[in-house]
Amino acid sequence: MVPRPVAVLKRNLLMTAAVRADDNDMCQLSPHHTLERNMYGLAEVAGSLCLAGRLTRHELAWWGRRRRGTWLMRTHGWGGQVPVNDAEARARILEATRTTIDRRGAATSLADVARELGVTRQTVYRYYAGTDELLAATAVVAVDALLDRMAARLRGIDAPDVAVVEGLTGVLAELRDDDYVGLLLRADRVSAPIVGEFTSELGRNFARSIIDRMDVDWSARGYGDDDLEVIIEIVLRTLQSMVLDPGGSQRSVDDVRGFLDAWAGAAVRAMPAGR
Repeated sequence: MVPRPVAVLKRNLLMTAAVRADDNDMCQLSPHHTLERNMYGLAEVAGSLCLAGRLTRHELAWWGRRRRGTWLMRTHGWGGQVPVNDAEARARILEATRTTIDRRGAATSLADVARELGVTRQTVYRYYAGTDELLAATAVVAVDALLDRMAARLRGIDAPDVAVVEGLTGVLAELRDDDYVGLLLRADRVSAPIVGEFTSELGRNFARSIIDRMDVDWSARGYGDDDLEVIIEIVLRTLQSMVLDPGGSQRSVDDVRGFLDAWAGAAVRAMPAGR
């Protein structure tokens, strides 16, 4: 049995398509166009209607069978599998972003990700305001893997100053080489708002996670909670400064480590003095 009259489904599709007709990635639709002449655009519109709850999957499948066999949402967009909810849609957009970054690197744009998914840019804009927000979301998902690598790098280092210096050295190397977390901080993408996020609550949580992964017995070494908060800010502001101005490409890793020791390491060593 047909879940809703054909006329109702057709009207919903055409009304939604008319609203989105200014999207250059879609066919330009009007009430004078036939469904058959706008297969690609209507397939994408139908997917949006399904996500918005205006079409059920059962209705979508039935409508697809009515339109040239099984073309609707099977051969166009989302790999033929419409997400069941917004959470799945976001996850698949981020997966496509990682795939695109692997292929295009810093040149990745929201439009590239939309093409990877086989959807319009407007569909991706529904979840992410632009390329920077999309890349930032991808970076957040990848942070755990970076933190795991940092934990392995810092394992066995129990001296507070050495751990902090090695942590800073390691994070700077990760940001330089990492395709997901570090991408936003490369010279062709870095901006004041992005650098400003270093000292946000998200940034503080990141630094706190690194401190927590160090094999340092902070309390036994005389560092209290207030000291650790200061160390977290030292770490963040050091990273912020080094990202804005790395100090020239000729610096060796040892040179960078030495500078970080003179700057951040010395501050960490001095903190519990006199207690």
